[in-house]
Amino acid sequence: MRETFGDRLKELMDRSGIKSDALGRAVSVSGQTVRAWRAGKQTITRTRLIALARYFGCTLDFLAGRSDDDTPRYIPRTPPPFYENLRAVMKECGVSWYRVTHDTAIKDSYFTGWSRGCDPRLDSLIALADYLDVTIDRLVGLEKL
Repeated sequence: MRETFGDRLKELMDRSGIKSDALGRAVSVSGQTVRAWRAGKQTITRTRLIALARYFGCTLDFLAGRSDDDTPRYIPRTPPPFYENLRAVMKECGVSWYRVTHDTAIKDSYFTGWSRGCDPRLDSLIALADYLDVTIDRLVGLEKL
């Protein structure tokens, strides 16, 4: 069974000895938000997930509980716009927007929001990565090609 994001975040925080308030300051959120992530009461967006991965030096898939390998293989750069990169990955996989919305719980409105610059949440990233059989790091444009 996969570990949850909250479990992984707790593990990384315990390992590094950082407290919620300090981590929150490091990734530009409140300590209360960090505590809510750990407890599974609030979901995290792509932007904050990337900030945490960079802070802890791990992969997005490790943070999400999709992999036990925490060795980062991402490109140290600003990720491309999510929707642009998602469309490129979908094209590589030979999958259409319609097919994704038909085969998953991802709604058409999510694609519309992402095309307008909205940041996806972790549950959508996991669902897309699972469906497309790619890493979350690849999905957001950070994984080395």
